[in-house]
Parts: sequence; structure tokens; C-alpha cells
Amino acid sequence: MYKKVAFILFVLFNSFGFAQKPSDVLLLIDGREITLGEFQHLYQKNQALNTPSEQNLEENLRLFVNFKLKVIEAENLGLDKTDAFIKELAGYRKQLAKPYLVSKQAVERLIDEAYERMQYEIDISHILVKLSPDASPKDSLLAWNKISKFRKQIVDDGEEFEKVAREYSDDPSARKNRGHLGFFTVFQMVYSVESAAYNTPVGEISQPFRSRFGYHIIWVHNKRHSRGERQVAHIMLAVPRGTQLEDAKKTEKKIKNIAKKLKQGADFEQLATEFSDDKGSANSGGKLRWFGTGVMVKDFEDAAFSLENIGDISEPVQTAYGWHVLKLIGKRGVKKLAEIRSELYNKISHDSRSEISKGFVISELKKSYNFSILNYPGKFYRALDTTIFEGKWNIEKAEKFQQELFTLAGKKYDEQDFAHYLSEIKGRRKKIPLKEFVDKMFDAFVEKTVIEYEESRLEKKYPQFAYIMQEYHDGILLFALSDSLVWSKAGKDRLGLEHFYEQNKAKYKKLKNITASRFVFKSLKDFEKASRLMTNPPKGGDKKLLKALKKNGTKARYFSEKVFKKGDNNLIDKVIEFYQEMPKKLFQFPKELTYVRISGAEKGDSETLDFDEIRGQITNDYQNYLEAEWVKKLREKYDVTINHSVLEK
Repeated sequence: MYKKVAFILFVLFNSFGFAQKPSDVLLLIDGREITLGEFQHLYQKNQALNTPSEQNLEENLRLFVNFKLKVIEAENLGLDKTDAFIKELAGYRKQLAKPYLVSKQAVERLIDEAYERMQYEIDISHILVKLSPDASPKDSLLAWNKISKFRKQIVDDGEEFEKVAREYSDDPSARKNRGHLGFFTVFQMVYSVESAAYNTPVGEISQPFRSRFGYHIIWVHNKRHSRGERQVAHIMLAVPRGTQLEDAKKTEKKIKNIAKKLKQGADFEQLATEFSDDKGSANSGGKLRWFGTGVMVKDFEDAAFSLENIGDISEPVQTAYGWHVLKLIGKRGVKKLAEIRSELYNKISHDSRSEISKGFVISELKKSYNFSILNYPGKFYRALDTTIFEGKWNIEKAEKFQQELFTLAGKKYDEQDFAHYLSEIKGRRKKIPLKEFVDKMFDAFVEKTVIEYEESRLEKKYPQFAYIMQEYHDGILLFALSDSLVWSKAGKDRLGLEHFYEQNKAKYKKLKNITASRFVFKSLKDFEKASRLMTNPPKGGDKKLLKALKKNGTKARYFSEKVFKKGDNNLIDKVIEFYQEMPKKLFQFPKELTYVRISGAEKGDSETLDFDEIRGQITNDYQNYLEAEWVKKLREKYDVTINHSVLEK
């Protein structure tokens, strides 16, 4: 059955050469033109599943025509005019547009930069002067003067960095750590702090710089090659804050006894399961996720990275959480760029780095669309009052302001356009001087205008985007109409189902026997590990599957294909029962650690299954029947003309 916005339609097309343009008309349905490009886009969706052939092409065109008939019927019924449809399609479009509004050049540069930084770890201290992101120029200058004064005290006057940090830094942790943040690597600090750290030579103090938290200076102590990542298991005995000294000593004695048992050969996983207070990891033998520098508390991290060989066990280690004994399970260096490129892309997309890419895009779009400032809204603040910060400003107060502000792609935007933008502001905002507010909001208005103009042109600039949007448009309509005429109807129409059952009783005979093979796994871990291979087996039958399982490192007992009747095997009896309701080729039984593969089923000649025994299968068959009848009526209702000269070439 159809899934929402996903259709089984379309096969390999890359082997066909086109003399026509994608805009050439392939079909006329109800007088509407459907282009070759739209069919080609959808036809390629399922490539590599079949070999191109004339028969294959004709069959897919038949399915495509059926698909478009349903969409046109939905449009003629006005389903594309409903608020629900318009809202849903707009939501999809917003998401689909995002990759087209990113500078690939800037992103690639940021990926390369992040990967280069991943090779190193930086040890720093910092001093912070807090400042809100929307602070006024006056407050920003005061904060900058303050951080500059601290830098001068250290660099020129010789005061100790630690002393200045402890006394003056707005970072609360500086009272204890004297500003020392320790080692970190890429993506663990805000981008501006990270960049300052990687760009400041070891031993030096940076110039003042700003982050979303305020102004900083940093002192770079050390720079070392990345230590990579470690995976450890641990046994933890908690020592909560406020624990009495006597109880803390008992815990220390207990962890030392555990460490002694481990040295004598005791099983680490068993002791972790039995004694560890970290219940999240105890059930898996104390195993933790992979981690690198700057993730765990320092004492724990240092102990983990001091272990050299897989299987090594540490001495008891004390942290703020209690006592630990660690066992090294795995170690690895920085992965190759090709392996983590998509991971870096995702991190950059959700990091403050994305603003760099966005700024680059806006700058390029301004050039592309001949953006030009005509006037700044220097006096527009006179149209405002404090209600603008409460989301209650009346746009009529700006009716006298008509000055042209800028041009974009030949269109002029004036102060009335700006006023409408401001009138859409809802909710409360921090009060700042009105002149300053106008300057900030004008920049935001320009940015929004540029982005929205580019978004409006995506279909014209990028044919692939247009095809995908058409697919979403059609998919949402088809889902809505198919649900009401086929899927929901089949589920609710008891009389229709019963009538369909009576008309097709010959199809619903009881199974005489079933041909099945079984794969029984040693453990639940192996059973789950084999899931992908079992559900998507290699071609070549059970022998090829067994080889693939062995290569995958999963152990399975194999029971070869055999014909079963009901009563021969309890598990197969369940399969026969399920198969009657919904035939499929693979059945899973996690409790029995067994997969059953079906290669054949033979029905008897006499006994017919009762309606309630196989209602699921009848419903599925009835849905297929309703859909076939629906398509038949649509083909009778609408004229379809195929341009065969376009198709054949």
C-alpha cells in the first residue's frame, strides 16, 4: 500500500539518453500538461532494482498515469485548497529549502577546519566579563574596556592570570579552578572560544573576543595531538556529598577489595553487575560509551587514557562521584575524514558555525540580486514608542514614513514595508534605545527579505527542488484521498468486507502444509545482530545467508527446509496461524531466539477459513480491490493522452 509521500513507482533510467528537454510534455490528463522531467525524476527513485526494458518502461508509465489520475481527482475535489493541506505542504517546503540556503563552499571550509582541529587538544584558562547578546553599544564598550583592563594587568603589569581570574572573572567556576578549563577539542566549546584557543600560540594570552556569553581572554597552556577515544567498563561505588568519614572509609576499603579480587582473576563483568552503583551500566558489565578528551571528569579520564592494553584494569580511582575501577575495552584514534564527514556536517548545522555559512549566503545573494541601500531609516524611530517592546505597536503611527530603503532584484522596499515587518513582532522584548532598536531590526528585515526572495525562486533555480516539491504536493493529496476511499473504508466497511469474502471464498482455504527453514541463535545479542541480514538476505538462498551470518560473526544452528503440517512443531504451528492471517516470508520469535523463513505454502482443497480468522488478509485484499476499481473509474472519467514520441526516445 502507499505510504505517505512515498511510492513504489520508479526504476532505473540513467541508461536512457534523452533528446527531449525535461520540460517537454509527456502526458495530457484532463487537459493538464505533465512533463517528461517529472516522470523521469520519479522513475529514477527506485533505480538499480530492475534492468531497463521497454516492458519495464511501459509498466512504470501505467503506474505513473494511475498516480496522476488520483492526484488530479484530489485537486478537482478541492483538497489542495484546505488549510490543513496548505499548512502541511508549507512545513515540508521549509524543511526542504534549508539545504539550498546554505553555502556549500563555506560548509566545506568549516568541515575541513573542524577536522584539522580534531587532530589536537588544547589546554586553556579564561576570564569572562558577562554581557547579554542584545546588550547596547554602551554596555558592550564598558565590557570591552573591562576585559582589556584585565589583559593589561596580566600582560603589561605582570599580575598572575589565576589571581585576576579568581577575583574578577564572571565565570562562577573561577573561584575554584582559577579560570582553568583544562584540555578540550573541537565542538566542546562555543565556536568563538574554540577559534581563539586554536589560533592563539601556546604560552600566549589572546586579544579580547566576544561570545554569546560576553567578552573573554584566554591563556593557552598546551597543545597536544589528539589522544583519540577510549571505551571502558567500570565498577563504581558511590560516595554521595555529605557522606560521613567512617562510611567513606568503608567504601574505599570495599573498592580496594574488589580491585584485589580482579587482580586474582575474578570476572570484571560479574563484579560490575553485582556491586556497581552505576545501574545504567551495571547490567552490561559496567560498559560505557566511547569518549574522548573533555567528556568525563578529569580523574576518570586520566585513568582511562593511562591504560595501554585492551583488558588492562586500573587501580581504584576517586572522583567527585565516588570510587571507580576501570577496565579498558577499546581504543581508537581520530577517524578518517570520509568516515565522519556527514557527522561533522550535522554538527556544524546545529553549531554557531552555521551563522557563518548563513552570512556568506546572504552576502552572495545580495550580489546576485543587485542589492543596494538607498537610504537608512534614520528617523523612523520617531514612529515608535515603548509598545514595540510589548508586541502592541500600532502600525498607523508610521503612515507618514514613506522613504525608499533598498532595492533587491529590481524591486524597491520602503519604510512601509519595514513598518509591516515590525508590526508582526509579537511578545515582549528587552527595552533598548529606539534608535538602536531600529538599526538592529533593519538589518534583520534586510536579511529576511533576501532569504524569502531566494526561497520564492527555488523551483525556478533548481529543477530537482521543483520535482521534490511536486512529489510532496501529490503525495499529501494522494494520502488524504486514498485514506478516505480505500484504507479507512476497507477497515470500517464490515458489510463490504463480508461480501468480498463471500465472493472470493475460494482464495481463503486452510493451509495444508508449509515449507520452512529455521535459524536458532545462541544469544539474544546474536539474534538482534542478525536482524538486518535476516530481513534483507543476500541472493542465493539459505546457504548464502549462512555464509553471510558466519562472516558477520553470529552463531546460528540451521534447520534446513522441511515440509510441516499443523501439529508437527509448536513454533511452526504459530507460523501457520500467523501466515493464514498475513502471508510473509520471515517470522521472528525473540523468546525462542529463532527466525523462520518460509519458502512455500500449500492450501487444501476443502476447508475454508472463517472470516474472523483472516480478517487482516481479507482487509488487505479488499483494499487492493477498492483501489483497482477506483483507478478503473478514473480512467473512464478522464482523458489521457501519451506523447509516445517523447517516451520512445
